[in-house]
This record gives sequence, structure tokens and C-alpha cells, in this order.
Amino acid sequence: MVVTLGGSDAAAHRLARRLIARGVPPDLAGPSGLTALHVASGSGNLEVARQLLSRGANPEAIVTTPTGQTFAPLQLAALAADPLLVAQLREAGASVGPWFLDLPGGRAVEALLLSSDWFAFERAIAEFPVLHYREAEQRYSWMEMACLVSSPRAVAGLLASGWEVSGRELAHAALWSNDLTILELLAAAGAPIWTTDAHGPLTMACCAASREKVAWLLQHGANANEGVGSADGLTPLDLAEAGLGQPADAGEGALAKMIRAAGGVKGWRPD
Repeated sequence: MVVTLGGSDAAAHRLARRLIARGVPPDLAGPSGLTALHVASGSGNLEVARQLLSRGANPEAIVTTPTGQTFAPLQLAALAADPLLVAQLREAGASVGPWFLDLPGGRAVEALLLSSDWFAFERAIAEFPVLHYREAEQRYSWMEMACLVSSPRAVAGLLASGWEVSGRELAHAALWSNDLTILELLAAAGAPIWTTDAHGPLTMACCAASREKVAWLLQHGANANEGVGSADGLTPLDLAEAGLGQPADAGEGALAKMIRAAGGVKGWRPD
């Protein structure tokens, strides 16, 4: 079973299900000492990992290589830069160990953010002085990930370590953060609020249908006409009028009224 679970296709999932149904122990190890969960975690096979965990596979199984290195499924998922698998294993009870700090910087922090292990996260910041380092497979920067998981503590820790903020990160915060705290931290650190970018912070706040964030951004100088003349053709007013994600109790056209009052215009025109 261990040998056949490296693929990430549906066939591997079906095979794992059949073998387990026939009584093959989910923690059976192969000649190398790896269990099926180790292989599924290292190869990015989320569905097989879920199947194994649901049948009682040990999320903390440790294998020791001939060179003395030890590996757990969570460690292999982090090395594979697979945040969904990291989250699945953590939910199943896999613990974060000191080995996280031995991984390449970007992957380690990605896993630490998803694990919510802030003590280890703070240690990782100190261990990797090149803060803006980014793995080739890593979609988001450290600060963008901190905004995505809406963690003011992680944002503050990165800023204290010398992070140079950008408008892209402020836009992430406008879209994903739970409240104004991260916006305030990034703005105080110099993130530009005014931009002509079609994906600027005010546009993202409108996508999130957040009256609180839209009001705060406008009060602090955001451009009500982000994206005017861009290839996308959508402005904050376009998004506000579309009511994307707007809760039912938000009031008819509440966001649109705010944008119009600030001088916002429509950019999109039907053909």
C-alpha cells in the first residue's frame, strides 16, 4: 500500500479505500519505514491522507532514516509546501516540533501560520533574517499570509523585525482581515492607501462588502476611483453596486452611497 499511494489522482484514493476495507492496517510501514500517510503527505495527496486519517492512521508517526534523520507526516507536508495537507494533519492532532525551524524560511512560516503556533512563528522570524525570502512554490509572502489568516500578532511581529510593507499587503488585509487592526498596523508602517491600482485596498474592501473597512479607507485618503481606465474596467463603485458578498442587513446600496459621496464613478460599461 505504501508504494502505491504516491500519486495524487482518484485511482490512488480508490486503491487506498479498497486496501483498508480488506483489513490492511493504515499504519503499516514499508521497507523504508514510511507509512502510507508519510507518502501521501509528501506527495500532496490530500484525499488519500484524509482517507487514512479517517481510518485511524497516526498523524504523528515518526520514521528514522539510515542517516539518523526523523520525519513525521506533517514535516513532509510542509516540505511539499502543501498548506491544505498541513491544515488537515494539524486538525487530526499532528503537533509542531522544533524541526519546523529547519525547513526553508517561506515554507516553515506558511506552515506555522496555518498551525497557529505563534511561539514557533516568533522563533522562526528570528531564525530567518532574510524576511522577504520566498520559495518558488510559495504563492504569498510572509506578510500576505499573515493578512490572509487575519493575525495582527503575526503582522506586528513581522513589522517589528523590519518588514517593508507594500500596497499589495494592504489590499490583502482589506479583503481578508476580520477587523481594522491589521489595516491600522500596515498604514502606520507606511503602506500606501491611495492608489490607482485596479486591485487596490478600497476595491478589495468592496469585494469583502465591509462597510467598516470601506469607511476607514476613505477617511484615510483612499482613492474612490481605483481602477478607472484599467484593463479590468471595474471600480469600487461598480463592485459596491453589484453587492458582491454584501450581507442582507447591510442596507440597500450602503456601500455604493459611501463610494459616491467620496466622488467615485463607474468604470464598467456594458457593450
